[in-house]
Amino acid sequence: LEYCSRAPEGEGLEAAWERTGRVLASITRPTILFTHGLTSRILRTRAMGWEPDRLEELPSGQGVIFRLAGGRHDTLAPPENAA
Repeated sequence: LEYCSRAPEGEGLEAAWERTGRVLASITRPTILFTHGLTSRILRTRAMGWEPDRLEELPSGQGVIFRLAGGRHDTLAPPENAA
């Protein structure tokens, strides 16, 4: 995942992975999260118990709604231009 190894002056994938893990660990009830695309992929990857090498297996896109439940994810509302 060369494209997400580090944004200029930003956190690297390892730091983002750890940060999103803390977020997921703090969630105790149904929650809605609004994120950027890469953060969404990291959160969904972690929530499903996958490792970072599987990030690219998940869809992304602008304005897409994903639902996580029971260790899996579903796409609920993809716009016509979803990637």
